[in-house]
Amino acid sequence: MFKKTMNDYKELIKSFTKEDYENARVNLHLHTNYSDGRSDFVDVMKLNYNYLAISDHNTVQGYLENEIGKNIIPAVEFDVWFGYVFLHLLLNLLNMA
Repeated sequence: MFKKTMNDYKELIKSFTKEDYENARVNLHLHTNYSDGRSDFVDVMKLNYNYLAISDHNTVQGYLENEIGKNIIPAVEFDVWFGYVFLHLLLNLLNMA
């Protein structure tokens, strides 16, 4: 099975246009019921996007328990503190090999 490298994902994301986002061909920030989303991980992967990143909060369990489609860009969203400020840090391009 072909595994994309970090550079492959970076180049892919750089190729997305404003129209890709506006016309719902790409979504790089989706959640599933592994965190605060309502939908099952597999159901989210089946959404009608050319490319999507499932970025559940503080977990990659969905990636570990499911076979990932070729249109999926691995991601996670971490809860972090920066001093006294609570932030969500979105990380795409995870190496899930």
